[in-house]
Formats: sequence, structure tokens, C-alpha cells
Amino acid sequence: MILKLGDILVEAKLLTNEQLKTALDYQKKTGLKLGEVLEKLGFVAEDEILACLANQQSMEIVNLRNIIIPNALVKKIPLQLIEKYNIIPVGIKGDTLTIATSDPTDYEAVEQVQLLTDLKVDMVLATTTEIKIAIRDVFQPAHRKAKEKNDILDELSGTPKNKKKPVNSDEILNHPLTRLLIEKNIITESEILEKIEEK
Repeated sequence: MILKLGDILVEAKLLTNEQLKTALDYQKKTGLKLGEVLEKLGFVAEDEILACLANQQSMEIVNLRNIIIPNALVKKIPLQLIEKYNIIPVGIKGDTLTIATSDPTDYEAVEQVQLLTDLKVDMVLATTTEIKIAIRDVFQPAHRKAKEKNDILDELSGTPKNKKKPVNSDEILNHPLTRLLIEKNIITESEILEKIEEK
């Protein structure tokens, strides 16, 4: 028998049948995902839901903050579908697309992605909050990305508190954070040097 998220949590004694009924009624009124409703009502925390699902479904939990998601990968699934099911692709290997989800019992989402991409779908777990943040970060408008890049450059090339001490370009360029951002093609050395010259 295929269990839904609510049934799994009741079986794990993280939720009572009465709480599940209340949550399902609230879900119908709001259109939110069940996991979001349960946390909003204070019945079960995100981390508890994820740990329960990982154990019950033998699935891996990923931290989306530590994953770089290529734009080309995300474009395989329309934003409307990504937001509807609160999923985000995090990897592809051969003919298998890996998506992060907070609800692996949402089989409709898997079927839709398979039909749309003509790929097999593998799932990993992430919290609803992390997925929403990842979606926002990937699909945010270009001008917001530009603003964030400028904020990073300002921080890296900022004038030290002791204004008598000149900004050391070599020190900034060799900073571990700077090297990582350059390696990930988020900023370039020339952009940093231009920012330093403005100081």
C-alpha cells in the first residue's frame, strides 16, 4: 500500500489522526503543501518530517545551500511546475534527473516531470524552506543578481576600519571567499580590481 505523507507521520506517531484531519482541512482552504501546513499549525517541525521520511523511504537528505544549481538544469522543468510541486532539479546523470523535494509521496509531481523531460526521476529530500529559497535564488530577476554581485564586491573590496591602511588588492584576490566566487564564475578578478580602484 502506498502511504501519503500524513499517513507516514501518523504511523511514526509524530501526528495524531485528529491533527491530520485538522491539517487537511486547513490545506484545502489555503492550498499550501501539507508539510507547510503542519509546521504552520505547530504540529510537526520541518526537520522532523524530513528525518521521518528519510528513515521511512530510505532517502538522502541534501543541504541545498551547499549545492550549485546550473541554470541549464533548472530550465528542463517549467517554473510553474517547480512552484506548484515545490521541487527543484539538483543533478542529472545519464538519463536520470535528480530532484529535491520535501514530499516524496507526491507521485503526481514525479509523473509530470518524467512526462515533460522524458527522463527517469530520482528524488532526494530537502526542507520546503530550502527549496523555496533555492527557487527564488535561481529564478530571481537579473537586476537582483547584479545588485547582489555589487554587494559582494563592496564587501570584498571595502575600506578597512583603519582608513590609514591602504586596500591590499593581492590580499583581497587571494582571500578564500574571493577564490571560490571566481572559481564559480560569480565574479571576475577584473571586476574586483575595478571595485578596489574606486575606493
